[in-house]
Amino acid sequence: MIQKISSIRVTFITLIIMLLLLGTGIILSFIPQYEKSIKLMNKAIIYIWLKNNWQDNLVLTSWFLSITITAGILFINTFFCTITKQLLSAVKIPNLRRWSFFILHFLFLIVLACHGITMIAGHKNSNIILHKGDSYLFN
Repeated sequence: MIQKISSIRVTFITLIIMLLLLGTGIILSFIPQYEKSIKLMNKAIIYIWLKNNWQDNLVLTSWFLSITITAGILFINTFFCTITKQLLSAVKIPNLRRWSFFILHFLFLIVLACHGITMIAGHKNSNIILHKGDSYLFN
């Protein structure tokens, strides 16, 4: 089971689905009915946006949850691939190429995890325009 989850096939399928979903998001952002909600989603913390707007925007909510689930599958795929394939390969036959590939996978895991954490708990500051000599104080 873990071998199937960590396969390159699952990786490619997940990435293709992610690209299609992101493309759908671009299309949705040009539809006036969804434009305001997407801008609000980008300004608010996600769980607050979901709590307040999920009933009004079922299409956007479904789209966003689909992206979140796909990213979760990609995280699980990368995690198992890193442990079962990259790490074992680097330990079995240690060379720069194999260790570099393991480190690349590990760093990608960190990026995905941090992005997920900031999506849930992060604070957003948007539409900040600074000119030379200006400053902005974050809370």
